[in-house]
Amino acid sequence: MVYPTLLTIFFLSAWLESLCWGSCPSNCLCNKDAISCKYLEKNYTTRLVNVTKETALNTLHLTVRAQMLTASYQRFLVIVRQTDILTTGRSYIELEHFSNLETLTIITSRRFFIEVIGHGAFSHLRKLNRLVIREERPENHYGYFDPTRIIEYPVFGHFPQLEYFNIHLPAFEYGTQTLKYQPFHRWPWGVNASFPRLRTLDISMNITVSNPCDAFFKPFLNATYLDLHQTFISNTHNYSLGCFEHLESLIMGKSLDVIRVLNSIPGNTLRSLHLNSVELADTKDCALHHRLKTLAAFNVLPNADMLLECMQSQVELETLILKNSNIRKLRRKDFKNFTNLKVLFLAYNSISSGFDRENRSEDVALTNKTVPNLNFLDLSYNEITSISELITTDLIRLEIMNVSHNYLQALDLNEIVGYRSLRELFLSFNSIRSVIMKEPALSNVPSLWRLDLGHNLLEDIPRLLNVTFPNLQRLNVEDNKISTVSSELVAWKNLRYLNVKNNLLTRLDPGFFDHLDFINLAENEIKDVSFLSYLSGAENLRLSLRDNHIQCDCETIATLHALRQFGFLQDLTLTCDGNSALRNVNILHYETVIRKVSCEHHRDCFRNCE
Repeated sequence: MVYPTLLTIFFLSAWLESLCWGSCPSNCLCNKDAISCKYLEKNYTTRLVNVTKETALNTLHLTVRAQMLTASYQRFLVIVRQTDILTTGRSYIELEHFSNLETLTIITSRRFFIEVIGHGAFSHLRKLNRLVIREERPENHYGYFDPTRIIEYPVFGHFPQLEYFNIHLPAFEYGTQTLKYQPFHRWPWGVNASFPRLRTLDISMNITVSNPCDAFFKPFLNATYLDLHQTFISNTHNYSLGCFEHLESLIMGKSLDVIRVLNSIPGNTLRSLHLNSVELADTKDCALHHRLKTLAAFNVLPNADMLLECMQSQVELETLILKNSNIRKLRRKDFKNFTNLKVLFLAYNSISSGFDRENRSEDVALTNKTVPNLNFLDLSYNEITSISELITTDLIRLEIMNVSHNYLQALDLNEIVGYRSLRELFLSFNSIRSVIMKEPALSNVPSLWRLDLGHNLLEDIPRLLNVTFPNLQRLNVEDNKISTVSSELVAWKNLRYLNVKNNLLTRLDPGFFDHLDFINLAENEIKDVSFLSYLSGAENLRLSLRDNHIQCDCETIATLHALRQFGFLQDLTLTCDGNSALRNVNILHYETVIRKVSCEHHRDCFRNCE
């Protein structure tokens, strides 16, 4: 069994060597011991990927090892490693020459190592502005590992220019057991560590101390952005962030007393809060003393209703994201104080209506009185059957609305015409069969330029769309059951993009092409392309006819070849259908047709093909 292994090593080495010597430019340095290509361009971001061959008795693996060339002008560096990254017990000699380094990213892999980063490894990097140390677990790894000691003390000292610091060393999943381990033998910054310009501290997916305001966070108290997402907390009762006096943005999760932790932050500097997988405790007093601008919550348990109650004091809130938080209905009282709200994202919930359908005890939640400044609304991936049960049409500042992936069966344009500023409307992946207008509309929506009705059950493109949205430029109705398009829609002069892919169309009125820039007719039932003969004057049109069922005859081929000179069919592949001898032949390439079939010719047309 040793010979195949040695043979594999030989060919792999030869390939790597040829790759280096054959592809490196003139300013690339290669050597056979550490096969590597190093691009040295002054003041230019450079990525070093250096490959060496390492073999063991029963193991064949490639190790990406940092064999770096002295380059004092280097500004950007990425090190990818699978074994020990930096030598223990001494400065990392190769980094000593990178005194102007501004960005350093180290991607490690916890495999066959005891210690990764040694003492004093970064002592010469005084101009470093961004430092990232991230771990990626190898797939299908069953080998021995020692997770107890990864970064020596003290690695980090004085970083006068560092503004972004990210250490990401997640818990290791071994079989069915998740090993929660301490990522640092001791906290890797010394007693005199200094980060005077640090603004962003990301220690997500780590284990931290029971109270972040212990000595652990002392060098980082000027940070304005703190990410504790998926960080294991050993003592949630005493958890506090009271030492962060300048915090503006916070990301956290897990089983924390969220409200108490937030209120432990002094002052009112906090403006952005992201919560992930939090479980809220039932409390009578949960008001925040902060003045949030952004709140994003994901996977809130048991649901987000309590969180909305706690946020009623946040009258300055502009962005509210509540995703996958088991919201079943929108209540007016939850939005009564959000008069400054501009962005509302409620996707991936179970919203069906805005009031109790039996006694209608609650009014519609989203109105011009509750959210008068609403600009963006996303209600996708819910259980909505009627838009009017959730929103009133007096939201005059609403520009983008997404109600895709719901249970709408009809589009009532009376529910839309009131949105005078609406620019984009997404209604795809519903069960819409018809577009109706129950009452005559006194006005239309002149601002709408994009409408998505794809993946529904429409059988035609209703004329009402043209009347209601006269300035529409992009219309997507792909994957419906459309078999005809009314000739009256030719008057839709502002339409530029039409996608009717995967429908039942057999032709399209030639007048449609006069003003369109792009039309997608792919995957329809088009057999006769004679209607395309009207396109000789369409200079800017791009047309797709892919995967139709074109019946090839002399007239068809003559039409298509005549249109090739105008360019819009030039890059397409059209094949014939039926029992023709030209079946599955690309009929847009005249020479290909000649080689593949034997035909009699009459006035440059194919006859009696075999």
